[in-house]
Amino acid sequence: KLNSACERASDALEKYQQQLKQKLPTLSQQTALGRDAYIWFLRNVALMPFMPEELLAMGKQEWNRAVAFEAYEKNRNKDV
Repeated sequence: KLNSACERASDALEKYQQQLKQKLPTLSQQTALGRDAYIWFLRNVALMPFMPEELLAMGKQEWNRAVAFEAYEKNRNKDV
C-alpha cells in the first residue's frame, strides 16, 4: 500500500514539475505585489492588523530572541 502511494505521489510531483516548466515562459517576471496590495493582503486575507514595518520589527525581535536563547542554552550546557 505504501509503495503504491509513494509511486502515485512521485508521478504526481513529476507531472506538476512538467506543468510548471511548461508555464514558466509565460509567467510574469515581476512578482512584487507592491505596498498597497501587500497591506490589502495582510488586512483582508491574512487578517493581520499589522503594517509591513511592524511585521518586520516583530520578525527581527523574534530572530534576536532565538539567537539569544540559543546562546544561553549553549552556555548552560557547555559542560554537559
